[in-house]
Amino acid sequence: MEALRRNALRFALLLLAGLFLVVMPDFSRADAQTGPLPLPTSTPEEGQVTPDPGPSPTPTPWRPPPPEGEKGYRDAWPDPPGYPFVGVKRYAVLLCRFGDDPSTPHDRDWYRQWLSEGPMSMRTYWNEVSYGRLDLSAENVFGWFDLPSPRSAYLLEDGRTDGPRLQNDCASVADQEVFFPAYDGVIMWANGQLSHRGHGGLMVLGLDGQWKTYQRVLMSEQRDPQGVLAHEIGHGFMNGAHSSSGPCCDGDDPFDLMGSIGPTCSMSGQDCVAVHPTVSRKMQAGMLALDQVRTTEPGTTHTYTLSSSSLQSAGSDVVALRVPIRGSPYRYFVIEVRRKVGSDASLWSEGVVIHRIDDWAQTTYLQHAGEDGFTVDDAVWRDGETWTHGSSGTSLRVDRELESGEVVITVTTGGAAVPPNDDRAEALEVQSFPFSFRTGTDAATVERIDPDLHHCTGDQGHHTSWFRVTPPADGKLLVRDAGSSYGLALGVFRLDEANGVLSYMGCTSSVPEKPEFSGPGVYEVLAGQPYLIDVAATWPGGGVLDVSIDFEAGLGPEYVPVTVDLALRKHLIARGTVSAGSQNCFNAAQVWIEKRTPSGWSRFARADFGPDGRFRLPIADLPGRYRAKIDRYVETDYVCRGARSAIVRHRH
Repeated sequence: MEALRRNALRFALLLLAGLFLVVMPDFSRADAQTGPLPLPTSTPEEGQVTPDPGPSPTPTPWRPPPPEGEKGYRDAWPDPPGYPFVGVKRYAVLLCRFGDDPSTPHDRDWYRQWLSEGPMSMRTYWNEVSYGRLDLSAENVFGWFDLPSPRSAYLLEDGRTDGPRLQNDCASVADQEVFFPAYDGVIMWANGQLSHRGHGGLMVLGLDGQWKTYQRVLMSEQRDPQGVLAHEIGHGFMNGAHSSSGPCCDGDDPFDLMGSIGPTCSMSGQDCVAVHPTVSRKMQAGMLALDQVRTTEPGTTHTYTLSSSSLQSAGSDVVALRVPIRGSPYRYFVIEVRRKVGSDASLWSEGVVIHRIDDWAQTTYLQHAGEDGFTVDDAVWRDGETWTHGSSGTSLRVDRELESGEVVITVTTGGAAVPPNDDRAEALEVQSFPFSFRTGTDAATVERIDPDLHHCTGDQGHHTSWFRVTPPADGKLLVRDAGSSYGLALGVFRLDEANGVLSYMGCTSSVPEKPEFSGPGVYEVLAGQPYLIDVAATWPGGGVLDVSIDFEAGLGPEYVPVTVDLALRKHLIARGTVSAGSQNCFNAAQVWIEKRTPSGWSRFARADFGPDGRFRLPIADLPGRYRAKIDRYVETDYVCRGARSAIVRHRH
């Protein structure tokens, strides 16, 4: 037995050694002076940052569509870099010059100064704004490398930079000196102007035997790159669009690195000094612990003391409030205090700052009191001032500002109004037509028993509201989005009350950004038969629901009759033609034979019209009530587009 244990131990040690050899990266091409260094394995030296990730959320990374046909790329994107974005993150810096421009604007030390060594370096900046949780290491600068093409080859027809081609070529020419898998990100610096001052995001490279997703920055040649460089690095791990004062003005928020970068930035990008990112972006990156941002409860009023998120010492204090809008988990306000210290010293004003966040729309809007335009003073609240957001019932009062820089505020959070028809069992009965209904659905839920909405959502949808209709006569039910603030899926179901079973009839969807896709859903309904309408959000979030339901008795002029002959007991034979104008259309249709059941009309047979307008289908259980419905037309037969369907009933 002892021998078996010794053999098992030897086997385990050999297995571990083999795994170690497999996963060890190959640093054989690392240059002693400027080449990549192995990933740090020892304790930090004096002056280095000791990472303290702490508990933090894991955001869903933005996944841009991969470019096609470019060397070094592949179609399927591998997993993105690890989140949260804290600890030591190593960047390789590649200096690439265009094929028709041999100039070298600066030596390598100039770039190291902005990246790792100077007081305005990226290492210093990100160490401050992350409260010491991020050590951005970018001291390894390579190049200059000569690109294979002139500058004009890296411009698209509309004048924008062809980023995928430029970054792929730059990485390829540097591959002989750089072992890319040793790095988390790549900063590529051109020796001339790109279409923008910089570009940031993610890229996938398949170099050195490994496919890997990297943080990616493309930089134009510029005099003072600090602000732009910090902004583009932020695009690699901070989701969402530029923050702004509203939908009109992309990127004009002076209180966010991912807005206007900072109030000192000019259109030329010179003298552009980066301010802090917002607290919400720091949370997203994992630079704050969860208990440093308090979430308020709907329908409550409380007083809080907030430290300034601008202070380096705020790394363990409560620095912000997260205030849900009408109880929504996806839409909320973030309240923080900004002071003119450190990287925020260039702010034009200081005090309480409020941003409205929409996680699904990926928007960040700076709240301001100005009605005729945005000014910085309109967006800062100080001692004794109040702010109210009427539609959500949220309000704030700045009680006092303390000498320590902390601020005492009182916040009232609007209650979460759950719609009365949130559940199927509580479906709102529609008793008259036309019917309209408008309410907030941020707090609406989805039940486990809610049905799928098929092609409209592919699942149950989100934030559902239910309606019940019992038509007074045979006719058509019209269901439509009347102007909701979010995309809807409106599903209609026949209800079998005896068994509680829903039979799916169809659904229609709407997209508020594209009105041409919105339109009424029309459904044939029977007198006395109950129907349920399930109105769901196509994406999480909710908002303002505005729905209209109407009813029209009779089939209407678009229905064309057919005749039914029941002369044969074992076959149901329909004779007739479907006409539009003077043209016959029976070759352009399919016919469904339906039988009346206690729960409604049930389809059980289908046939195509023959050239003489006849079809024949065997029916095993002939006695009953039947109808033949023509419901599909060949799209290329323009003459027949006016005909929609044909219904006839016969009782044997």
